[in-house]
Amino acid sequence: MGSFFSFLQDDMPRKKKRTRLWTLLLLLPVAGAVAWYFRGELLYFYYNLKPARTYKSFGVYVPEGYTTLGVDVSRYQGAINWTALSETQHNHLRLSFAYIKATEGDNLKDPFFEVNATAGKKSRLFAGAYHFYRFTDTPEAQISFFVKNIARHEFTLPPVLDVEDDDGIPPAVLRRDLKTALLLLQQKTGRKPIIYTSPSFYRKFLDQGFDDYTFWLAHYYVNRPLIPGSMNARIWQFTDKATVDGISTPVDLNVYLGNYEEFTSLVHM
Repeated sequence: MGSFFSFLQDDMPRKKKRTRLWTLLLLLPVAGAVAWYFRGELLYFYYNLKPARTYKSFGVYVPEGYTTLGVDVSRYQGAINWTALSETQHNHLRLSFAYIKATEGDNLKDPFFEVNATAGKKSRLFAGAYHFYRFTDTPEAQISFFVKNIARHEFTLPPVLDVEDDDGIPPAVLRRDLKTALLLLQQKTGRKPIIYTSPSFYRKFLDQGFDDYTFWLAHYYVNRPLIPGSMNARIWQFTDKATVDGISTPVDLNVYLGNYEEFTSLVHM
């Protein structure tokens, strides 16, 4: 205790001591508030000091205990050999699913979407499509554009809205528009969408009003995912540097946070 308060030296003028003490008293609540705000991350990093068991597969360390793996792809992966991709096997594990980027905003279509969608559905993988959501465009225009491009493909997995950039939109407006988009997408497809996001984005914008939705959580290079608040996270994207047969560039690798039987329930969402 004496060393902790060594900045209050006995030979120091009383006024200077008082000033330093008040400074400390004022800083303590600020430090406490910061610690409370980031309590989830602090607890996560504390517990994550204990290394999880992992094994090397697909060119990365895959957390042990997850048996249902999948990739998500876009134009950045270039031309894909879907037969080779679907037959990729490491440590007796094969990929089970693939999500394919379809659209972004209200007018950008991924140039590889049609070929990926057609080939992906013919492979042995469960396949789905995702839309990169832009808050600068209206939810009505975006969902109409997304559904127009995916409707004929009849994917086995539910649609996904990729939400990771707030585009400078106020939180209240962001939440309102995202709720509108999700409801519209469900109405037009008959399937409840999944939300893809990061822990920080969820904490900042989505930690209220979205408890009824399934989340796909992006959290890289960690032993276990940080699942904030009441998030119902079912898919974990844990790396963007996996290597798989059929794709010549690094690719995102995901695991389903549950067993295979639970994963197949997504087909009926």
